[in-house]
Parts: sequence; C-alpha cells; structure tokens
Amino acid sequence: MKKDNVSNITGCILSDLRKGRGLTQKEFAKAFNVSEGTVAHYEQGITVPNTEMLEKFADFFHVNVDYLLGRCMLEIEYNKLNETLYGNMTIADMVNIVSIMSKDKKHYLFQTLSLLGDKNSKLK
Repeated sequence: MKKDNVSNITGCILSDLRKGRGLTQKEFAKAFNVSEGTVAHYEQGITVPNTEMLEKFADFFHVNVDYLLGRCMLEIEYNKLNETLYGNMTIADMVNIVSIMSKDKKHYLFQTLSLLGDKNSKLK
C-alpha cells in the first residue's frame, strides 16, 4: 500500500474514532501532548503518526494498530474479542457493541444477520 493511501486511511479512522468519543481536535491534541495542527495533519492524511503514537492511539481507543492502519476492519482488540465471544454476553452487551459501530459496519452486520436468518429458516 502506498504511503498516501495509509495516510488517508489512518487519518479517516482517527477522525472517526475521535469524533465517536465526542472530542474536538484541540481536546484530542491536549490528551496526547501534541499540537492541534499535528492532529489536523494526521486526520487530513498529510502525515502518518509514528509507531509510538499509533500505539498510544490504539490503547486510548481500545483498538489494535492494524485497525488504525486500515489493515483490519476489526475494531476491538483481539484479546477482548475472545473474552467477548466466549464470555456470557447479554443483549445489553451486544447493543453496546453495535452502538459504537460506524454506519457502514452496522449496515454490513445487519445484512450478514439477515443472510444468516434466511439460511437458518431454510434449514428448518
């Protein structure tokens, strides 16, 4: 993948995550001790955060670095996914997970569930 594509993807992901937390660029910059301009450059794809910053962002948003780089569409950390999938999940837990998904991810999830529902009803 070209650097330009990584910059743009990472910038969009960071922007979405930041906005999802209800943070302004100024608040986000302050939390990471960088300038507001640096955050704007990340989000506009002008620069890519270095490895150290990517790790800090991943920890802050509870995602993996591959997600920030656009290499993985799985937002939740792998170890937390396993705990979630194999634990005693409630409907409230599922609602909470879905509520933080982007509109596109929700659409994909509902399409997938519809397909699974159709397959299960045909099997009966």
